[in-house]
Amino acid sequence: MFLNHDVLIIGEVEIKVSHNVLSNCSKISDINKIYAHPQSFAQCCNGLTVISKIYL
Repeated sequence: MFLNHDVLIIGEVEIKVSHNVLSNCSKISDINKIYAHPQSFAQCCNGLTVISKIYL
């Protein structure tokens, strides 16, 4: 879209984003599968892979 139009970027806004894992499990080690939106997954996948048995 921006490649086809003459636009000028004049500023930026930073927005803090926090992600949470919600579950009925009492321990994070009991979680075995996580469903996530592709964008939130991309932002969190490094932190989630430390729990090796979780299927992402």
